[in-house]
Amino acid sequence: MTTPVSKLCTTSGCDRPIRCRGLCARHYDLARKRDTCECGAPKQKRSAQCDECWHTLNARARQTEKLCRGCDRVLPIDAFGRRWRRGAEHARARCKGCEGRYAYDYVRREDVRAKHREAKRAEYQAMSPEEKRIHSLRSSANKLGFNADDVVAWYHEHDGLCDICRRPPYGRGSRLSIDHDHASGEFRGLICSPCNTILGMAGDDIERLKAAIKYLRKVRT
Repeated sequence: MTTPVSKLCTTSGCDRPIRCRGLCARHYDLARKRDTCECGAPKQKRSAQCDECWHTLNARARQTEKLCRGCDRVLPIDAFGRRWRRGAEHARARCKGCEGRYAYDYVRREDVRAKHREAKRAEYQAMSPEEKRIHSLRSSANKLGFNADDVVAWYHEHDGLCDICRRPPYGRGSRLSIDHDHASGEFRGLICSPCNTILGMAGDDIERLKAAIKYLRKVRT
């Protein structure tokens, strides 16, 4: 593949590569400070050319290659993402690689992450108690690798009650726990926190639970 040749500034006598709008960085900054385009017509707002000159240069400059404002390389036009602006499709200012790196760094900025956490917290606080239970079930299902829609459907089919004691969730968190086989990972049902604790402390040992039932019957007589 042939390396694309850098296009030069359209200003007469300038041999610098194009930075924006067909001009190098120096001439573009100078052009923006003028009130009129080089052709004498009023220039666009926040641009160095009038509308006609801008479209002419834009169409000519974007046919084959473009200067990336992220890595300062002249790349084929296919290396840039597309966006709509002023009713037409244009190549983005940065190539796809630079856009990806910028997005990767942006979402990991602490101020951005803090803003995202605050928005999520506010969204959760605005939920009703029932919506919070559904949200919690979906979150738990995703963490355990279950289909969240199937878990929520199970919740509605059983009227939001524990599969063991048939009572609504209560106590800390006031939500049902996803019961599953820790050996096979198979989903078994939704149970309240006390019932989940009973199974967990008994180690899912049926004989141990039978012995506990037998003991309770004996001490109650």
